[in-house]
Amino acid sequence: MRIKKFLIFFALIQICSLINTNINLKDEEENIEVKYGDKIFATVPSGKIFTIKVKGNATTGFLTFIKNFEEIYNNKKAIEFFDIEYDNLVKLYKSKDYEIIHPNNKGSEGYFVYKIKVLKPLDDVKLEFITIKPWEIKNKNAKYFTTTVTMTTKDLLYLE
Repeated sequence: MRIKKFLIFFALIQICSLINTNINLKDEEENIEVKYGDKIFATVPSGKIFTIKVKGNATTGFLTFIKNFEEIYNNKKAIEFFDIEYDNLVKLYKSKDYEIIHPNNKGSEGYFVYKIKVLKPLDDVKLEFITIKPWEIKNKNAKYFTTTVTMTTKDLLYLE
């Protein structure tokens, strides 16, 4: 009976993790924390630097990259990224910042930290991340995770 209850509880947790989450950054908040696989809707500030922290573990070989950087940066020109670098192997941009949660523990999880500043009002602009082992990027059977943060600026909420 206990095992059955546990399995039902575990299944409910898994179902809840698949549901989209809404985040509204308040003026004093500056971080959006997500784990790979999340689909987040966030109301973000214009003209202020904030961070998107994607949970991961670099010691496993998995790194997190911005999947649609060119689309966001070149077409929209509405978002400025800080402290990112181009990875020649993967042909995508990644953060230079990785924060370890428990520095004294070997193999500890951390966050791939993306610093962002919104330059223009956004209306449901999707920022997509891919977490993958870089050397497996061309392998069609490679294990990977996608994370999507759909952003709207506070400015748009008051336009009518």
